[in-house]
Amino acid sequence: MDIKYLIKQEVKKLVQLLVDGEYEKLEKMNKIGVLKANELEKGILQYGGVLTLPPDEAFDEMDIFKLDNPGKYCEEYFIDIELWINGCKSDLTLSCEGTVNKKNEVNVIIYSVHVL
Repeated sequence: MDIKYLIKQEVKKLVQLLVDGEYEKLEKMNKIGVLKANELEKGILQYGGVLTLPPDEAFDEMDIFKLDNPGKYCEEYFIDIELWINGCKSDLTLSCEGTVNKKNEVNVIIYSVHVL
């Protein structure tokens, strides 16, 4: 299976949970890195507008950078995707970290949300 495809699917699940306002669920699932659920929610709400699910093409356009020297994983990735507000692409960016273990299992966690 194509690792980048799996990463895109995982990011799509995370974005859907953000759109649904499931910040606490993301935290309980260990899908938020250094941030707390309320910090992530605050960052998105401060931007203004309503977070909406991007079209599928937006997930094809997200940046996926493979790290040259993975730590304890077989592969590590840094991921950026522009979030959509009120049905339009915004400059609010979701940054994630992706890892692949020896069984080719992909895990993606949210690292930050910020304006680019």
